[in-house]
Amino acid sequence: MSERFIPYHPTLEEWEQQKIDGHFAVLDAREKFEYGPLLDRLRNSPYVTVAERKLAADIIDGTFKRPANRVAKGATEFMGQFVALQARVLADKGLNRKSAVDQLLERPDLKKRKIGKPTIEKAITTHRDTMHPSWQRQKTQK
Repeated sequence: MSERFIPYHPTLEEWEQQKIDGHFAVLDAREKFEYGPLLDRLRNSPYVTVAERKLAADIIDGTFKRPANRVAKGATEFMGQFVALQARVLADKGLNRKSAVDQLLERPDLKKRKIGKPTIEKAITTHRDTMHPSWQRQKTQK
């Protein structure tokens, strides 16, 4: 005797969770331009919301694109913090800013990621508040 296929119907709680997950996947894709959660849901979730389907179609059609001045991804922001921290370590050892930048340019892990002098300088400037006191800009008194 053959077994009958009985379709699985999710509970109300499971369906609500799927809708919430889909909502956040769409938000990540639209606002942060991180498509990972959306792609994961499209590949693995049996329940895809209408918003997810529409956004995926727009991405495939090419009508939804990242802007030219897109927001930096988390990994990029982390790398900037990492570079600034490495510069701070060198500053604590007594190196001046130029020597520290030159030494960072020689690091193999930064060379591999093709991080150049402008990127290192920008990381130091962006995270200026965590830099060595001798590297911080002094406020002039009036």
